Amino acid sequence: METNRLAELENIIFRLEGRARAIEGRIKRISAARLVVFLISIVVSFIIFFSLDTFSTIAAIVFSIVLQIVLSYPHNRLLNSLQRHRVYIMIKKSYVNRIKLDWDKIPVHSIEENGGDPEGIDPIGIDLNITGKHSLLQLIDLTASEQGRKLLKNWLINSLPDYNEIYNRQNIVKELIPLNRFRDRLLLNAKIATKKDLNINGLLNWLNLPSDILKLRKVFTILSIMAPLNIILMILGFSGIISGIWVIPVFIYVAIYFLNQNLVKNTYENAVFIKDELGKFSQLMYFLEGYNYKGNKNLRELCSPFLEKKSAPSAELKGLKGIISVLSIQKNPFIWFLLILIFPLDYFYSIKLEKYKNNISYSLPEWLEVWAKLEALISLATFSYLNPEYTFPHLSDAKPSEKHFGLKGNKVGHPLIPKLQKVTNDFNMGAEGEIAIVTGSNMSGKSTFLRSLGINVMLAYSGGPVNAEFFELPLLRTFTCIKVSDSVVDGISYFYAEVKRLKLLLDELAREDKRPVLFFIDEIFKGTNNIERLVGSRSFIKAISGRNGLGCISTHDLELVMLADEIKTITNYHFRDEVKDGKMHFDYILRNGPCPTTNALRIMESEGLPIIKN
Repeated sequence: METNRLAELENIIFRLEGRARAIEGRIKRISAARLVVFLISIVVSFIIFFSLDTFSTIAAIVFSIVLQIVLSYPHNRLLNSLQRHRVYIMIKKSYVNRIKLDWDKIPVHSIEENGGDPEGIDPIGIDLNITGKHSLLQLIDLTASEQGRKLLKNWLINSLPDYNEIYNRQNIVKELIPLNRFRDRLLLNAKIATKKDLNINGLLNWLNLPSDILKLRKVFTILSIMAPLNIILMILGFSGIISGIWVIPVFIYVAIYFLNQNLVKNTYENAVFIKDELGKFSQLMYFLEGYNYKGNKNLRELCSPFLEKKSAPSAELKGLKGIISVLSIQKNPFIWFLLILIFPLDYFYSIKLEKYKNNISYSLPEWLEVWAKLEALISLATFSYLNPEYTFPHLSDAKPSEKHFGLKGNKVGHPLIPKLQKVTNDFNMGAEGEIAIVTGSNMSGKSTFLRSLGINVMLAYSGGPVNAEFFELPLLRTFTCIKVSDSVVDGISYFYAEVKRLKLLLDELAREDKRPVLFFIDEIFKGTNNIERLVGSRSFIKAISGRNGLGCISTHDLELVMLADEIKTITNYHFRDEVKDGKMHFDYILRNGPCPTTNALRIMESEGLPIIKN
């Protein structure tokens, strides 16, 4: 599957690069032709100037200018086509890089890690490599706006899933997967329109800017009455009909105008900002507005705000162009001053801009929200397209008391491990209160297995595909304790940080919720000594077994496997290793039962550390 998709993309890139080279050749030929025409026109114009009359010379110059304009049209079209081809090639190459997990060539965007955790950091994103560098978010993210990126991140680390939301997202993602042209056109337009992220927050902030519209209208009314009277008085004054007293009302007009400039001083800047940001967004909106959705009812429903004729982007954005074109005269202060003596233009257009803002105050936030959702959904759909061997999970509606409740996965793998190195495993956890204790020697695959399960659970709840042949799970509250770290600033040791984290798990298990807790704990209590670790681990596992949750705990303490003899809801699993030719070998295959071997001393010995054997 991967090979076929990779070969398909590389073939597309090859053809696109061939077209781009052909377009570059045509551009060079037209550029050369334009240069030749320009040089010939200069020579001909000089000849005509010295041999014929002035009229003929002007006619020759005009003809050469028209010819240059005519040649510029195909030249500009080819330049635009070349730009689109180059961006399209870049998009396709980014797909190849994502399939190959070539992290240095996959863009990474900085997103704050803080989330819903009381400590200010959401551990799920860190524990399961969902956020940060070389993460699932970096691999999937194709968004052009910070809001789309944050939404995608929130979907991927949401520990409180909702069935209807997941089901709806999954249906749209499934519709988007075969729509390669739709996805690529949106990405193409977004890349061309935006060198930086779309400033959605800036647009929303503009909508919320305070304005004293009543005072603005009052001042405008006064000035619009005074302006024609001043013109009449000025005409009468210059005609000598009245004395120079006309200067006084003109001065009052100018004084009122400039003393209230705080009401209109940012009108032009705001209008230009909105034009620039909506200009980036407009091509995307127009595309969504005119797209034929055919049988894609879920996608059509999502994009419905773009399909209302009266409030569609193309209708709403027309008014802004007129405001900008007039206000742009401010760039010429002399002409602008003469105009505002005749009529208070900036007050008039400030009122128009306020009306425009009111008109789109409901539409714009909805457009931006839909766009952010669409960006995140396209990222998930493209991730599925690039990994056709992945499957969509089945969300079970089984209740914890029912027999078929639980987590079931066949050939579950980790999406951040290269496919040639990846080992998949089957795993079933079929009852509330069940705990899987995973033992194994160092580097045998315990932590990777926990992360593989966890990251696929979060992918399932995001609405995306999972790295498995089959994956079924109910709605569960996800909890992780894998990459616990100490804090020098807060004076918190590793062990104390882990204790605090596990106390939160106890609180979650005690909280009434129809969704049991799914927990993943890696190397429980490894921050303390062997004796206290064993006592603490046994006590903690006994305390959480049979509660409103289920999960996996990895450990080096082989004594903990004895808990399976005491507690029926505990099951042992292990990873093993073997020594071949003096080297450690791991197959990373999950097996039933406790681990029969350890390898710490063998690893130390193989690395040249002294080992005293009794």
